[in-house]
Amino acid sequence: MTSINTITPQELKNKDLYQDVILDVRTYREYSERRLKTDHYFMPLDSLDPYELLLKRGLLKDTEIYCLCVSGARAKKAATKLAEAGFRNLYIVEGGIGACEQAGFEVVNNTGKSQVVQGGMSLDRQVYITVGTIVTISVFLGNLFNCLFNYFAFAIGAGLIFAGLTNRCGLAFLLSKAPWNKQTVETVSAGGACSGGGASSKSTNNTPPPSKNNNQSCQ
Repeated sequence: MTSINTITPQELKNKDLYQDVILDVRTYREYSERRLKTDHYFMPLDSLDPYELLLKRGLLKDTEIYCLCVSGARAKKAATKLAEAGFRNLYIVEGGIGACEQAGFEVVNNTGKSQVVQGGMSLDRQVYITVGTIVTISVFLGNLFNCLFNYFAFAIGAGLIFAGLTNRCGLAFLLSKAPWNKQTVETVSAGGACSGGGASSKSTNNTPPPSKNNNQSCQ
């Protein structure tokens, strides 16, 4: 019988994570910015494949799996998907990775470092270019044709304020879904080197952010 329960980060610290599995189902962008040092698997929710975990990763259907995201919503969806595939012992980590960090889990934090997509342009630069283009065109059209075009610039400004206050940028999220950004996301370290690992591999303390292409070189 399938069981989906919740578990606190404090309780998770007492589990045998050599036998059990933490499964991080956040996006590549979120994972590259911050991830657990503790051994875990990483597989984004939108590409979660329960049968790969069974056949390629050797997990058993009675393995205890602790699904991790930011708030618990995606972890619940992941647990439901795994339950439908026959996994029986599933848990949602309460409070997500933020609560884990507060509970004392060691975390690799790369927040603020540029993410480079295949082709060499960071997501941040794509946001800057898009925002600048929209503002420039809207102001130009507003002065030339109709002042209503200026509201586009106003909307962009309001969006930037929201992004600054919440650390959530809707435009960055949309751009991350663009075809040219779907292939690989890597994090550039302070020294400028980049590296990648299997997207669904089990990460260890020194495992770099994931890459869908193990043979990719740093741009």
